[in-house]
Amino acid sequence: MLRRLLKLTLIPRRNFPQIECRVFMEQNANPEKVLHTDDIVDELRAFTNAKLLATNLSIPSLKTIVPLFTELLECDETVAKEVARKHLKEIKTMTMKELRTQLETYIEAGFDRKLLLQHSEVLSMIPGIVREKLEILRAMPTGENGNGLNDYLPLMKLEVEDLKKFRDTLNRDKRMKMPFGDRLHFLSNNLDVEPYKISKLFLKYPYLKSLRRALIVKNTEVFLRYKVPKPKILKSGYTLQSNPSSKVQNRLENAKPIKGEDNLHAWLGYVDEKIYDNTLNYASENREPLKEVGAEDNIDYFRKRLGLNDTETEFFLMKYPRTKRMTVRVMKAHLDFLLDEAGYPAEKIAKVPYLFSYSVKTLRKRHEELKKLNHELESLYPLSRPSKEWDEYIQKLKNDKKY
Repeated sequence: MLRRLLKLTLIPRRNFPQIECRVFMEQNANPEKVLHTDDIVDELRAFTNAKLLATNLSIPSLKTIVPLFTELLECDETVAKEVARKHLKEIKTMTMKELRTQLETYIEAGFDRKLLLQHSEVLSMIPGIVREKLEILRAMPTGENGNGLNDYLPLMKLEVEDLKKFRDTLNRDKRMKMPFGDRLHFLSNNLDVEPYKISKLFLKYPYLKSLRRALIVKNTEVFLRYKVPKPKILKSGYTLQSNPSSKVQNRLENAKPIKGEDNLHAWLGYVDEKIYDNTLNYASENREPLKEVGAEDNIDYFRKRLGLNDTETEFFLMKYPRTKRMTVRVMKAHLDFLLDEAGYPAEKIAKVPYLFSYSVKTLRKRHEELKKLNHELESLYPLSRPSKEWDEYIQKLKNDKKY
C-alpha cells in the first residue's frame, strides 16, 4: 500500500474556513490532488483501516503486547512487561488480533484478571485449544462456595483428554451426592482455601483426580479430627490416597502430645516406622526444654533463658533473624555453654546476636584460647568475629603478653 502524507491548510472563503488537503504520493512528487472535506474523510478512513489491518495481522512484540495487557488485564506496565517477557516466544506464534480476541474471551467468560496474571501461561495457549478447553470447563459442576470458571483456571494446563476425564469425575461426584458437590469443592470447604488452590493441588498430585471419593472424605475427616493444621494437609496431599486404618489414627494420637497440635503432620500416619520414631524422638528433645522453663516456643524459650523483655527480644531478632528458625535443642546447647559452662552474663550475650551463628564447638575453642591467655572479655563481640579476624585478635593478645 502507498504511504501518504496528509497536509492540512485552512483557506478562508466567504467568511468560512475551507479545508484543503494536499496528498503527496511518495513515489511521485510532481502530481498533486486537491481534496475537499468529504474526500479527506474517505482518505483518512482508508488509511486508518489499512493501518489497523496491518496491526492486527502483525506478529506481537513487547511494544504492542504491553499496552494490550495493561488495557485488558488492568495491570501496571511493570507487571505487563514481566508477563510478556515470560511468554514472548509462545505469544509470537499468534497475531495481535488473535491475542486480543483470546484475552477478551477469557474476560467475557468471567475469569478474574488477577488470576489470569498469576496463571499467565494460559494467555499464550493456542486459540483453538483454548476454546475447546473452555467448553469443557463450562460443563463442570459449580459446587458450593464456587466462583465459576475461576475455580478451574489452573486446570487449563491439562491436556484436553485429561481435562475431559476430570470433568466426568467431578460430575460423577455430583451425581453421587458428594458433600459440597464434588471433590474439589469438598476439599476447598473443609480446608478453608479458595477452590482454584485445590485445582493447583490436583495438578501437583495427579492421582487425586481419579482417587476414590470415599478415601478423600474419610482421610480428610481423620486429619481434621486429630487437628492436623489445614495448610499441612494441603502440603501432604499424597496422604489422601492411603487407607486411614486404626494404626494411622493411633500414630496421630500418640504424636499429638509430643509434636503439639500446631506441628502435627498428616504424613506421620504413613511413614516408615523408623522415620516415625526418629521424628518423635527429635520432637521430644525439642519439647522437654520448653517445659523446663514454661516456654511456648523457641523464641519464648530464648527470651526466658536470657531474661529479656519484649523490646530486647525484638532487637536481637532484628540483628540476627535466623534465631527464629533455630530449634530449641540447638538454642539450648548454645545457652547451656554460654551461661552455665563459660559463665558469661546474660546481658552481654544479648548484645552480641552473632554468637549464635557459630557452633558450640567453635565458641568453646575460642573460650579455651582466652582462658589460656588469662584474658577476660569486657564485651563478647570478639567471640563473634570471622576466623581471620579472630586469629589476628588472639595473635595481638599473645604479643601484648610478651611485653
